Amino acid sequence: MKAAARLLWAGGKTSRDEVMEALPYVTLGPWSLGPLTIHSFGVLVAIGVMVAHTIAQNRAVTLGQSKAKMGSLLGWMLLAGFVGGHVFNVLMYEPRTILTEPWKLFWILGSLSSYGGILGALIGIALWKRRNPDVVLAPFLDAAAFSLPVGWLFGRMGCALVHDHPGRTTDFPLAVDFGTHGLGGIRHDLGLYEAAWWLVVVAVFFALDKAKPALRQPPGFYLAFLPLIYAPVRFGLDFLRIPPEQGGDARYFGLTPAQYLSLTFFVVGIVLMTRWRRRSKAGAPEAALVVEGDGHSPIAGA
Repeated sequence: MKAAARLLWAGGKTSRDEVMEALPYVTLGPWSLGPLTIHSFGVLVAIGVMVAHTIAQNRAVTLGQSKAKMGSLLGWMLLAGFVGGHVFNVLMYEPRTILTEPWKLFWILGSLSSYGGILGALIGIALWKRRNPDVVLAPFLDAAAFSLPVGWLFGRMGCALVHDHPGRTTDFPLAVDFGTHGLGGIRHDLGLYEAAWWLVVVAVFFALDKAKPALRQPPGFYLAFLPLIYAPVRFGLDFLRIPPEQGGDARYFGLTPAQYLSLTFFVVGIVLMTRWRRRSKAGAPEAALVVEGDGHSPIAGA
């Protein structure tokens, strides 16, 4: 219990003798394939994208929507998400790079920010909506939100394997022994912690969907629930990050950019959940929508 409590406070530096146990520093890859170098992070991200894409499309069909339309929206979200994730990361976490190496702002295969990816995906949704003005977004967004935890889980598993989110030193039993890697020592591994939490979120989502299928209508429950279940955890975990002077994330008035966005998205989640509950209690009628060329009769929207 004492070690668990210290997780919340991130503790001070702790000697190895004080640490009762720690997880080993496990890595996977990279692998050389001719002139190519394959990294475990990239492999897991690719798997996560494919699995989440399949779940979202199947989910859209379950909600009576077009599989093709769902795939099209996901394509826009994915492309804009990668661009947004990189641009946001450079602007908020590496601002000096713009002055010293401005070309890195356009190298989208570089560093990424998870929240930046969400902001980019929102831009992608807006652009897709302009091209499909007659489509009701709610069921498509709910399907995307339902699948997102699975994709994010694989991404954070990749982070855990490359240990790119080291935290402060600690004696928490689930910390990782970095040994001589990076800053060394027994440290919180925030990629590992978040991967564990996304595993919980995935389990909760699928358990809820199985136990309470009524949550599917009107669409929007999972879109609202996602920020409510993730934002507070991310807000807390960022207190465990190493300070900027050790290479950690930039702070603005004591908080990281992700913490400000966590607060914002939590409020958004409250608003969305309030609206969903009102629609659910009122029995909001579903709008009929014909999607051309998908082989479906009129389908439901909300």
